[in-house]
Amino acid sequence: MPDLRDASSHLLTQLLSANYPEPELGARLKQRLNAAFVSNGLGSFDEKALGFPKFTDYLQRVHGDLVSIERREGLGDILVSLRAASFGRFPAAPIAPTPNQPKASNAPVIRSAVWQAFANPDPDRKRFFNKHSGKVVHYLVDRDSRERAEVEASRDSFLEITPIAGEL
Repeated sequence: MPDLRDASSHLLTQLLSANYPEPELGARLKQRLNAAFVSNGLGSFDEKALGFPKFTDYLQRVHGDLVSIERREGLGDILVSLRAASFGRFPAAPIAPTPNQPKASNAPVIRSAVWQAFANPDPDRKRFFNKHSGKVVHYLVDRDSRERAEVEASRDSFLEITPIAGEL
């Protein structure tokens, strides 16, 4: 199990470093971690097979030194972020690329930050897509921040992202 713990630490660090310091929804992180396990020849990721009833339990007990977990009221999912001391801990290259990895699909790729902006129903947060940089900028509506000032200073450079409702 130490090899699996090291591999999952490495992969979690890589996944969360991509949008550091922005947190990621737990469900989305679990999907990405599973995909990374499979693409690195480690099989499927399953916290229950490792003895943990929930993904949150696995993260807290196995990787509590690596990640921080936030549970916000009104948000059904956890927010997972990399602890500052863990950023850059592992190089960006895959840990064990398999020679027969499938070729990249022509399907459009939705970056995690964009996916979260549409799927995160937090009503206290405004999200904007920067047309020039391709990045998502967000801020809490009741707080002044650098991000809010950036959006308000050049409204024409940003498109507001409206979250998708969970029910139809």
